[in-house]
Amino acid sequence: MSEKFEQPNLNQGEKKPVQELNDNTAKKEEIKLTSEQQAAKDKIIERFLDNKIDYRYIWYAIKEKKELPKEIITSSEIQEAAEKAIGNLVGGEYDKNEAAVRIKEEFSIPEDRITRLAVDKVVSFLGYGQLHIAEKVLNLFGNKEKVISFPEVQEAIKSATVVL
Repeated sequence: MSEKFEQPNLNQGEKKPVQELNDNTAKKEEIKLTSEQQAAKDKIIERFLDNKIDYRYIWYAIKEKKELPKEIITSSEIQEAAEKAIGNLVGGEYDKNEAAVRIKEEFSIPEDRITRLAVDKVVSFLGYGQLHIAEKVLNLFGNKEKVISFPEVQEAIKSATVVL
């Protein structure tokens, strides 16, 4: 008789098979990186957090990304650094805007986080009277309607038009 015993899940009052509990625990283990992979991860983060980020840094980061497992690319550490890089690039020269879009795509930054970043940037540029740059940001990620629908963007638009 090969019967599996179940342990109760105290949080929800349900029972889960023991095997499922063991699988969930195993998934939480940290991924072991080779020294080359760790160096690539560190270099990507360093490049993204450099305030003087330029297009070359992006290409190097994309090249280094190929050496890492997807779980590392989607880790909060890399994602946050990538978002900071996007924020530093957005609103600048054409090449820098294109680099921001490339980071978003290559590093799979979630749409909701890109939308939030765009909202913050649009509000900031409108607040400084830089309407043309705010418009660039609105058109950059293909989420213009969603960004415009945020109350803080609506308020910033009203304030910017009053100033004009």
